[in-house]
Amino acid sequence: MISGYGMHGLGDKALQTFNRMIESGFEPDGVTFVARGLVSKGREIFDQMDGEFKFEPQLEHYSCMVDLLGRAGFLKEAYNMVKTMAMEPNICVLGALLNSCSMYKNTDVAQDTASLMYSHRAMTGVGF
Repeated sequence: MISGYGMHGLGDKALQTFNRMIESGFEPDGVTFVARGLVSKGREIFDQMDGEFKFEPQLEHYSCMVDLLGRAGFLKEAYNMVKTMAMEPNICVLGALLNSCSMYKNTDVAQDTASLMYSHRAMTGVGF
């Protein structure tokens, strides 16, 4: 339900449902954290994953957070998140950032992101 609200731009409803779930004593799982929401609440929930709930964010969680930050215009913050991830970013994470760069016509961050893609490809031999 939370993910469905997030996918349809109903961030407030997603956050309300998340809060009710926690208040009712349910433990969130990986799927719960994929839902998108408002930037400040999204940051808070992302930080809660590892801190309060001891759940290590996975690629899909980073992808959602990068998408959330990017769509809100926080391209540098999104790029810094990609650069400091605990794992190698995949095409979903990098694609979310490139999409936001396109939305905001930010060629600087787009070029940096493309460089990340190419360096990853050169190191692993795996293409996107």
